[in-house]
Amino acid sequence: MPALRLRGALVLIALLTAVVVFTIISARLLFPSDLQGERFNLSVGFILFAECVVFGYPIMEMMRGKKSAATLPFNLGMSTVTFIYLGGVLLLSWAAFYQVPYIFLFVSHGALLVLLFWALGVWYLGASYVGAIEQARDSTRSTMIELRAKCDLLLINAHVAQGANAKILKDALETLKDDIRYSVTASSNSTEAVEVEMGNALDDLAACIAALSNFSASQVEHENLLCLTKIQELRQLIQKRETLARATFAK
Repeated sequence: MPALRLRGALVLIALLTAVVVFTIISARLLFPSDLQGERFNLSVGFILFAECVVFGYPIMEMMRGKKSAATLPFNLGMSTVTFIYLGGVLLLSWAAFYQVPYIFLFVSHGALLVLLFWALGVWYLGASYVGAIEQARDSTRSTMIELRAKCDLLLINAHVAQGANAKILKDALETLKDDIRYSVTASSNSTEAVEVEMGNALDDLAACIAALSNFSASQVEHENLLCLTKIQELRQLIQKRETLARATFAK
């Protein structure tokens, strides 16, 4: 677990401990002993439990690690539910001092607890479902994201290009970058083979561009043309993949 998350979780645990201790001491000091009966103990016990729920959820999420942005509404919803539960417990605790029967308080706290677990369960299932969809989508997008990163690196290294065709080469790389950027991101079984070819072709093109600085002025023009040929071949592979991808997702 990264140190930052661990440190944050420990801070929340320390804060929870302080809140629990403060609640117990305050309850004992503020209410005389003749009021500290079974309804008092029931109320204080559920208040402490509600505080643990409110702090426990963010502690659990922090220790589990970073979540995707798509699950953020569900996580916020679950946090909101815990605060609503705490508010309900405090309201019942306030009612305990108006001679409300103990059995009524006990049943009310039990019903509120059932509603809490039901609401948390619904929100958690929703977050898990959306998270699984997001993870599956990311796994299908990783190949093209990697290929786009390789293409960006080619443009960075293109400063070594020189000669009459240098500008043409850089413009061709810009066009190649746009082709990859605006192509379908998600991969499928039908595009895997072409993506492997694209990866190999990008590696060959990167080696070709990196080698430009090793040639003399009389040789560099030929190498520039070789790089342009590789770019054209890559664009054809991109178009082939685009056709396969659109045919797959159109079904």
